[in-house]
Amino acid sequence: MQAYRAELIKDLDVTPREAKDFFYGNKDKLSKLQIEEQVETQRITFYPKINPSNKEKILSKLNTLKEEVEAGESFAKLATLHSQDPGSKFDGGLITGIKKGQMDKKFESVAFELEEGQISKPFESSFGFHIIELEKIKGRELDLRHILIIP
Repeated sequence: MQAYRAELIKDLDVTPREAKDFFYGNKDKLSKLQIEEQVETQRITFYPKINPSNKEKILSKLNTLKEEVEAGESFAKLATLHSQDPGSKFDGGLITGIKKGQMDKKFESVAFELEEGQISKPFESSFGFHIIELEKIKGRELDLRHILIIP
């Protein structure tokens, strides 16, 4: 896209003000233009079955992390260091406002069984392997932290 854009504007000698005036002066005409070039993509993703020895290593690591939290280590710190969830890793594994029906079924079944402050046993979901620490129950919503390890 950047190369295409650069090719389009390489011979233009227009100030930003002139471009803005042109756009707003011709807005009706421009809105009727159709973009000819479009790109459509597809992706096939294959997830190989996890090797049993790798599964045991992951579960062992999550059990060790759980023991560290139970010994006083910060779950948030460990999530930042070890979780592979790009959406919550840098927030210490924090996910807020979870309602039933929003997450992976296995993840939800574990999360909604926990008491505040409780840490789950390691479990597998469709995303990988997790441990969860339930932070707060707010009516029908949960705030929790989790660590995800993707095989």
